[in-house]
Parts: sequence; C-alpha cells; structure tokens
Amino acid sequence: MRVELEFLDYTKCRVHEDTMVFCGSIPVPEVGERTNIAGHTYTVTKRDFIYLSGKDGFPDLKISIWVE
Repeated sequence: MRVELEFLDYTKCRVHEDTMVFCGSIPVPEVGERTNIAGHTYTVTKRDFIYLSGKDGFPDLKISIWVE
C-alpha cells in the first residue's frame, strides 16, 4: 500500500516542501500529539483520510494532518 502524508496549517498550506510517499504501514500522529516537521514542532489538530484508487502511480491512501 502506498501512503502519502501531508501536513497542513490552518490556511491549507503545506508546512513541508518534500512529497512524503511511503510503502507499507507508517506511524501517523494522533490529534493532540506534537510532531517535528522540517525542524519545526507542531501540534496535530485534525486528520483527514482519503482513500484513492492507487492506479497510475497515485497513492492508495492520502492522509492530511492539520497542525498549528
């Protein structure tokens, strides 16, 4: 399974530059947890899971993680 993570701020802008696509299972931070992205510490406020087809190089799952 290919999984894409994206970390977004309250304006819906990514807080990282690199695309984060992983194969297999990965740890996903829970709401309320603190995480470090690109040298900055954020608190997770919301998570959205979008299941995709996985065809033509697209991931099977996209996880949007909202941080502040």
